[in-house]
Amino acid sequence: MYRMLFILSALCYLLPFYLPFFWPLEWLFPPFLYMALTQKTVRLQHCALWSIGTTFFHIMPLCAALLAMTSRQFYYACIAPGILLGYISLYTLSWLCITLFVLRKIESLITSLTFWTLSLWIYLLSLEHVLLWPFGRCEGTLFMNPLLPMAYAPHILAPLSYLPFSAVVLWFCIITSSSTALYFSDSRTYAWSTMTLILPWCLMTWHVQSPSTPSWIATVGHLPISLPQSISLQGAQCVIRYELNRITHTHPQIRLIILPESSWNNALLSSAHELTWIKNHTISDLLIGSFYDNGSIQRNSLYWYQNGTRMQRCDKRHAVPLVERATLNMPQFCSQLYFQNSLPITPSEKPRSTLKIPTIPPLSPYICSDLYCNTYSDDETNNTLLATSNDAWFMPHFTILMALAVRFKAIQWHRPILYISYHHAYYCDPFGKITTLSTAAPSRMIQ
Repeated sequence: MYRMLFILSALCYLLPFYLPFFWPLEWLFPPFLYMALTQKTVRLQHCALWSIGTTFFHIMPLCAALLAMTSRQFYYACIAPGILLGYISLYTLSWLCITLFVLRKIESLITSLTFWTLSLWIYLLSLEHVLLWPFGRCEGTLFMNPLLPMAYAPHILAPLSYLPFSAVVLWFCIITSSSTALYFSDSRTYAWSTMTLILPWCLMTWHVQSPSTPSWIATVGHLPISLPQSISLQGAQCVIRYELNRITHTHPQIRLIILPESSWNNALLSSAHELTWIKNHTISDLLIGSFYDNGSIQRNSLYWYQNGTRMQRCDKRHAVPLVERATLNMPQFCSQLYFQNSLPITPSEKPRSTLKIPTIPPLSPYICSDLYCNTYSDDETNNTLLATSNDAWFMPHFTILMALAVRFKAIQWHRPILYISYHHAYYCDPFGKITTLSTAAPSRMIQ
């Protein structure tokens, strides 16, 4: 019995991250896991298998990307993914073991479910806020949170627009625990409490009314090209000029083109104040994801060119552990794996910049992990966020999860987000409504 409950809980937890139409199963994962842990025959090895299995399928796309980002021997390249898998599995196992130990000491159903609710809540919050602290910074990941797949039905996340993230997670945990009580008891009290908890959530979803998409979105285009590290300044300009001409021919209304994070994959733009081949083009403004390098530091940057003249450079304020910065205890290891041909990324300490492009409202740029690893928006404005990312390293289903996380952040922060990557380009309003950019292929967008 307990084996089947562990399997069901794992499937309900994992399937929504891979198959969109399974997102309602996230509501069933806590009840099945609680019922599994309360079985008297459960042992440590069962918890270990659940921890390793769920962790593996959650971080497998990240591990595959880590392998793809290095040219070292396979066995050597597997060390970093192995460390990540082992650590997160141990973290989850520790939570399960502590929870299992306490649950066995409790006899009252109400007390047991109360403790389970608090335990699950603390665990889910720790995934978001502190999971990755051994890697040099107190931060976590959204990509293991059971609320993320619910962004496929954005109205379900309406409470995030009114309540703090921690309160919504607690509400989720209480609802699932209250519904679990119905399995163990036929008391009407549990039925009424469950209905009372679910009803306000449902009422919030019915009051979601997205505003109309702003007209300026029609003037913004997406150019998902990757310029190789060896390309010359003139060669890159030639490629971009050709692509701009092609876009102008099919979409004459476009006035701004945005390239994804690190699409110009070298630091030539550090000293390029003029792009002469792009001057006097119909598309007047160009935002290019690239790098800045002054010989001693390297930054992940976004460059704004207007009529071929550089107007502004915005630098990333966060560096991803292992692949962009060395962790506290493994500088030599990271250098040999990921920094053989370039310097680690140095995060900017300056306040977040604002792009004031004449043809559109002001934008606050968030480059990749600036968005994914932030638990709140830190630009202190109400501007539309411009989120750029490099999702070319990841499996197709994970690129959809990355785009889904942007929708989640738009709802959570109640801020519109313009998202640009290699596989996705869309505008998301604060209620989760998505408008695909006209230059992007709808078949590659989340719906």
